[in-house]
Amino acid sequence: MSGHRIVGPGGIVIGGAMRVPSGPLRDQTFQDIYANQLRMSILPSDLSIVFSVTSDRGPGVFTLDDKAIIRMAPITAKILFLEMKVAIEAYEKSLGEIQIPPKISEQINAHAENLSKGLADFMSTPDGEGHP
Repeated sequence: MSGHRIVGPGGIVIGGAMRVPSGPLRDQTFQDIYANQLRMSILPSDLSIVFSVTSDRGPGVFTLDDKAIIRMAPITAKILFLEMKVAIEAYEKSLGEIQIPPKISEQINAHAENLSKGLADFMSTPDGEGHP
C-alpha cells in the first residue's frame, strides 16, 4: 500500500497516525438552487436529473425553467435513493406523512414504465449500447 492511504470515518487514516480534514469543501462555483419540479433520464452508464422551477407566465400559462442538471453513475444514484429514503422516513416520523396527489403518483408510475421500456430498447440494439 505504498503511496496510498485509506481514509475511514471522520477523516482518520487507517493504518497511520495522520488525521486529515473531513467534510465537504465548497467549490467557488457552488450554488444553492431551489426546484419544485424534476425530470429524470437513465442510460446504462448514468442517470440524469434536471431540476426546474414552475414559472407563471400569465393567466393559465406556466413554464418549466430548468435550473440545473445533475448526472451520476448508477451506484451514486442508488446511494442517493437510499439516503433520500432515510431522510424522508425521518421527516415523516417527526412531521407526518408527505401526501402525494394521485395524479402525480400516476405520472410517476407511467414514467417508470417508460424508463424501463426505454432502457430495455436501448440494451436490445445490436451493440448493446444504443447503436443500430
